Amino acid sequence: MMLRAHAPWTLLRALTVALALGTFGPRAGMCDDVEWTASFDMQTVPGLGGWFGEDTSSSVEDGVLHIVDDSSERGSGHCFQVEWEADREQESIVEASLKVVSAEGSAGVCFWLSDGVHEEGVNFSAEGIDLVFAEVAHEMDTTDDFHLYRVTIAGDDLKLWADDELVIDASGLFTHEANKGRNQLSFGSASSNAKGESLWDHLSFRSALVVQTATPPPGLQLVDIFREDDTYAVFPSVRMDETTGRLSTGFRAGGPRSHINSEGAGHVSMVSDDGGLSWERGPMIPGKPFSGPDGRLVGIGCKWWQEFPDDQRDDLKEQGYQVHDVRPGVVAICAGAYRTWSDDGGKSWQREDIELPFTAMLASGMNSLQLEDGTIVYPVYGAKAADDHDSSWVLRSTDWGVTWEMIEVGSHPNLHLNEPTIMQMASGRLLIIMRTGMGSDHFWQAISDDGGASWHGLRDTGVKGHPADLLRLADGRVLLTYGHRHAPLGVRAVVSDDEGETWDLDHIWALREGGGSNDLGYPHSVQLADGTVVTVYYFVEPHGMQFIACSRWQVPVISADAP
Repeated sequence: MMLRAHAPWTLLRALTVALALGTFGPRAGMCDDVEWTASFDMQTVPGLGGWFGEDTSSSVEDGVLHIVDDSSERGSGHCFQVEWEADREQESIVEASLKVVSAEGSAGVCFWLSDGVHEEGVNFSAEGIDLVFAEVAHEMDTTDDFHLYRVTIAGDDLKLWADDELVIDASGLFTHEANKGRNQLSFGSASSNAKGESLWDHLSFRSALVVQTATPPPGLQLVDIFREDDTYAVFPSVRMDETTGRLSTGFRAGGPRSHINSEGAGHVSMVSDDGGLSWERGPMIPGKPFSGPDGRLVGIGCKWWQEFPDDQRDDLKEQGYQVHDVRPGVVAICAGAYRTWSDDGGKSWQREDIELPFTAMLASGMNSLQLEDGTIVYPVYGAKAADDHDSSWVLRSTDWGVTWEMIEVGSHPNLHLNEPTIMQMASGRLLIIMRTGMGSDHFWQAISDDGGASWHGLRDTGVKGHPADLLRLADGRVLLTYGHRHAPLGVRAVVSDDEGETWDLDHIWALREGGGSNDLGYPHSVQLADGTVVTVYYFVEPHGMQFIACSRWQVPVISADAP
């Protein structure tokens, strides 16, 4: 199946068919008998996420993909990535026809393959091919013409063919530990220190990847809220005035394309008085503080990114913190929480740190809630030690924010469980959904039947994507909206009609598709009085800048005997 279309839904359907059927067009090479999981004929830039640094580019010229990385500055690189879910018990294959124009340094032109346990870089230079970690090489001229390369991995074995000839047999040498357990196929230029220019005629892969198909819901309308070509706009919220129906969204606008470095960024708020059809600048609808006795207002928050000069890096690491690069000369940690309170109706606020067990990293979840008895439940996530996988907890207070208990919701020895979102069901049960962002990238969930004092039922939801937002619909069903950072990149939704016990994976709704990188999503949804759902998120199109948008749609009611 040749993937050419960029029109809305066309690319989604075409790629879904290719992923499901594994068909491949007439350019197939040495693996004509393989049922490919996905194939790209490079007639358009692949709709995949990845790492696309400044001063790098990819474009289609004369029917081939042209990748250029002419920078060795920190953060440079131009690499397409797909979470391909390679299974070590099965053979995974990648095959591509490519021509090296130039390569300087390791991974300037490359494949990078990982299976959740091990990884290897297949580096192409003008003089040949080498394996970065296994240190096995084959000499050949990679610049004289297009050559057909095939790489297979299975268990600890890796083999590489060039033009039907086995040129590298690295059986038993595919043993380098995968970085943070990643399970990816990457291609392009994958190192800041390297430069590379290459032409890609086609690429196909076969793996254990299972694709979840999605269809657009009835009445879908796409609306751009805030879009400026030179402004990085991300992380929107959405609130609704229950009396007037007014909607508001607030988001970060400006600064570098970084989730950590927000230097120079500002905050923009927009409002809509027609159910999200049109938006204009206006004040954010105020959030509702938690309420305490005698009119006291209560708040809680995490400290988020705290910046330090780079010369304090070693000291911060010795204290046990995760330390992240922000920009040259600056590092940051993300740790600690605080409480606030006001006894004069919000005119003035007091603040103090909350004493909690030490964590190398701690951040707020996606939302929080206060129960009828006044109990405050505030989801957080982080790592107890710098090298740990992320876990999720709730900070819980039964005395209106004076004291707090840190209660584990979920942890896993091989997965991150982070960015938790919480909702209370009609029955009173609490449901938390957590992102994994690795492996199969399925959400995990846990439930509480005692107001958040304990959590159980930790399990895989089967829903693929991240991160999540939960909304209880007017008819009692639970709506889960989420970013889909896999081809086709976009925003999706799925419904449960039994308080999260099961999710209707046979009816996944595609709220937007055609994304240009995996830096998109973070949706939040509200339901209007007429039943319309407005889902606000940030999005990016190929070669574009992130912008704020929404999808207006109706959540279908699926009968029990529907296909």
